[in-house]
Amino acid sequence: MLIFKLALVAAAVVIPFAVTAALAAAFAALARLRPRASPLAHPAPAAGDCRRRQLARLERQAWMWLAPTLIGAALLALLWLWLRGTQARTDVMASARDLLPLGVAVLLLALGLAGIGRVAALRRRLQHALTAELITAQSLHELARRDCVVLHDVAGQGGARIDHVVVAPSAVYAVATGSRLLARPGGSAEVRYDGERLAFPVWQEVQPLRDARAQAPWLARWLAGEVGAVPVVPVLALPGWKVRDAAPVGAVRVINPRDCGFMAEPPAAPLPAELRARVAAALASRVA
Repeated sequence: MLIFKLALVAAAVVIPFAVTAALAAAFAALARLRPRASPLAHPAPAAGDCRRRQLARLERQAWMWLAPTLIGAALLALLWLWLRGTQARTDVMASARDLLPLGVAVLLLALGLAGIGRVAALRRRLQHALTAELITAQSLHELARRDCVVLHDVAGQGGARIDHVVVAPSAVYAVATGSRLLARPGGSAEVRYDGERLAFPVWQEVQPLRDARAQAPWLARWLAGEVGAVPVVPVLALPGWKVRDAAPVGAVRVINPRDCGFMAEPPAAPLPAELRARVAAALASRVA
């Protein structure tokens, strides 16, 4: 009897995962066998495309695991009720072996709920990052009226993505978008920057600066090999934050994206228009 109960418990756990995996594989195979052509042209890459793909991948992975976990918990609870109902002496208290399916069901349910909580928190962060990237893109698009070319989601070093690249009259700006939530509702939205670290109201960070600083030299080297030497300036945009900038010249530029107008200011030594056109064309080949 114990072996029979253990087999039922194992089946109630394994079957939901196997059925979910089989259905996912079947739907993928059907999609490959019956491709549907679309009359729509492939849309131009837009700001936040990378974040959208991350969100879609997160949701697929979440349902691949969370759905069978919750189904398995329900099946195990029903299995426990069935086993208790088939006992010859129902007035006798359930033994540890009889409670095994219920215990596994509770464990699976707890794991499923914990997974839902983690996915919800990660999705909230990704959604906030997507919103911040779209806000930055809206601000940068104003530069297109001032003789600048703005591109989004440019492939960078080692598979990383550069959120935005602005080909301006004086230089190329590699713009990374940072998204940070307030420490508490109604808290201060001011960040102080000294060239080395970002001092938010209750914490400090350096990693966003390192990430922004790492992409600019690589982009400068890549453009030098494609079109010739072009100055590349790293910029970190923090939508919604008021930046108190006390950084020295040459440090990563940290701004609220509303203050991006300096990129289009007439320079003392502007880049030739023909060079800027070749830079824009080269960068367009790295947008996907």
